[in-house]
Amino acid sequence: MSKPTILILLIVYVTSILIVGIFGLQIMSFNNINYIDSITVDMKNVSISKNKHTLSFISNSVVDTAVPYIRYTLIFEYASDQTLAILPKIVAKNPSIDPTDNRLSITLTYSQEAHVDCITYENSLFKINRPGGVTVTYRSQDNSGKIMVVYLFATPPNTTSMQN
Repeated sequence: MSKPTILILLIVYVTSILIVGIFGLQIMSFNNINYIDSITVDMKNVSISKNKHTLSFISNSVVDTAVPYIRYTLIFEYASDQTLAILPKIVAKNPSIDPTDNRLSITLTYSQEAHVDCITYENSLFKINRPGGVTVTYRSQDNSGKIMVVYLFATPPNTTSMQN
């Protein structure tokens, strides 16, 4: 082999080692993702602007689905200009550090009897516009597949019955 051929092979060899080393470091970082393990909420993390004494809080586990989750039901009496704040508690697989991506997507599904705008969500607050019910689904954005479901039901004033 001639000297230029040996020099070209040596350059290709060193370059390939550098490229594999650089990409190897990047792939290693994907192994260090701290996924979300659970999304929950407790009464301490729920605040309502009016009629605080009428709030009913029920939780139950739903395990008969592909992704087990906790379903919460919050029942409260409607009042005008009422707002509700729910602060989900996010726990990572390694609870000693924060999750790599703790963003949640929030979707609202209205019950058939409810007006589409009975409860709306904006800027981390639910605004209660009129009596009615909505199912709120919190989904993790980190590909862990974790969800939490909260059913909010605003009863008409001076009633305590829940409708689905």
